[in-house]
Amino acid sequence: MNIFDKPRAYEGDENYVFISYSHDSKREVYKILHSLNNAGVRFWYDDSLEHGVNWKDNVKEKILNASAVWFFFDKFFLKSNSLKEEILLVAESQKKYSPVYY
Repeated sequence: MNIFDKPRAYEGDENYVFISYSHDSKREVYKILHSLNNAGVRFWYDDSLEHGVNWKDNVKEKILNASAVWFFFDKFFLKSNSLKEEILLVAESQKKYSPVYY
């Protein structure tokens, strides 16, 4: 397995963590996600969306159904409007969250 390949996102009915990150940082985040996968952590992130799926609705559903959200902060994170929307949704829904600095 190449560390730059997309890690497998969890699909199922058990608890999972929603991963919020900047796509500009996907190489670094993928390395971390591979380690989380190997440790048995269930997570979902938006690179696992299928073509034709309504992105905003699907992300909103995944955030609301997640047991927690991890925000992978770096210099690109707050430059993304969609990530700002994810932060607002998490705050409005009072979802558990944790910042991840790497």
